[in-house]
Amino acid sequence: MPQPPDTKPKVGLLLGDPCGIGPELVVKVLVEGAFTSTTDLVVIGDERVLAQEMRRAGVELELQVCDDLDAFDPENPAIRFLEAPVTAVDLQTLPVGTANEIGGRYAMEVLSLALDLAAAGRIDAVTYAPMNKKAMNLAGWHYRDGIDFCTSHLNWDGTVSEFNVLDHLWVARVTSHVPMRQVWEHLTTERVHSIIALLNRSLIASGVEAPRIAVAGYNPHCGEGGLCGTEEIDAIIPAIERAKADGMDVYGPVSADVVYLEARDKGLNGIVAMYHDQCQIANKLLEFDRGFVIHGGSPVPTLTTAHGTAFDIVGTGKANPVPLSRCISTASMIARNRALFDGVSR
Repeated sequence: MPQPPDTKPKVGLLLGDPCGIGPELVVKVLVEGAFTSTTDLVVIGDERVLAQEMRRAGVELELQVCDDLDAFDPENPAIRFLEAPVTAVDLQTLPVGTANEIGGRYAMEVLSLALDLAAAGRIDAVTYAPMNKKAMNLAGWHYRDGIDFCTSHLNWDGTVSEFNVLDHLWVARVTSHVPMRQVWEHLTTERVHSIIALLNRSLIASGVEAPRIAVAGYNPHCGEGGLCGTEEIDAIIPAIERAKADGMDVYGPVSADVVYLEARDKGLNGIVAMYHDQCQIANKLLEFDRGFVIHGGSPVPTLTTAHGTAFDIVGTGKANPVPLSRCISTASMIARNRALFDGVSR
C-alpha cells in the first residue's frame, strides 16, 4: 500500500563525482532546506568532501555524522550524513575539474553502497549529483551510463529507460547511450512496445489518470512510406498498434522534427524517442535549467540530474541546484507511492 501522507521517506542524497559540481549542488540544496517537512534526507559519502565545499561556499551547516543508519539520533535536527566506507580521497591533491580515476571510483563506490541500502529496504530512494561516464570507466566500472550500471548492480533484467522529466512532459528513449550506427539494431517491435508501456504505466503511477503519448519516428519524415527507411513499417507502427490494442492512448509515429510541437499543441503527457539526441537536444533547449532523469523501471527509485559534471565551472559558484532539488522532491513522491510503482517495469 502507498505510505501515509505524513510518512517521510528516507532519501539518500549523493555528492556525485567530487571533481565536478556535485558537492556545490548538494550544499546549495541543503542550504535551501526545502525538504525537511516531507523527506528524511540522508547525505551519503565522505564528509570531508562536503565540509570542503561548505568552506569554499562560506556556509555552515550543522551535520550529524554517523557510520550506520541506525546510529542517528531522531531528535537531533542536524542534517544526517552517513559516512561511507569508500576509498579515501586526498583533498589537497584531488584533481577537480577533470574526469579522472579518483573521482570516478569515489562516485561509483558511494552509488554502489546507496543502491545496496535501498535494495535492503534501509532507504527508500537514491538521488545522486552528476557522475561522469569517462571517470566511471577510468575507475574500472565499464558501463555505458548510470542506468546501465545501476540495473546491472541490482541484477535487474526488466525493461528500463531513462525518463527525462520536463515540467509537464516525460520523455523516454528506446535507446540511450548507443553508437548511432547501432541504434537501428535495437528498434524491434518488442522493444518499442515495452518502452511505450513502461512510460504509460509510470505516468499513471505519477498521477496522470489517462496518459497521452506521442511516439517519434526514426527516419526523416517517418520514412515516407519506406522511401527513406523501413524501421517505422517494420517495428514502430506495429508497436504503436499493439499499444493501442492494449488500451493505451498512443499517437504516431510522428516525425521527430515536429514531435515536441505536437506534444505541446495536443497537451500530451509523454514522448517516446528512438535515440539519445533525437530528444536530448530539445529537452536541454527547453529546460536545461530544470530537467532531471528518472531511472524508469528500476526496482530502486533512482534519480539524477539531466546535466553533467560541468567540470568547466567547478569552483565558480555558478552551478544551478534546481534539477537536483526536483530529483529529491520527485524521489519522495515515488517513495510515498511505492506500491503504485512496484512492478511498473514488467
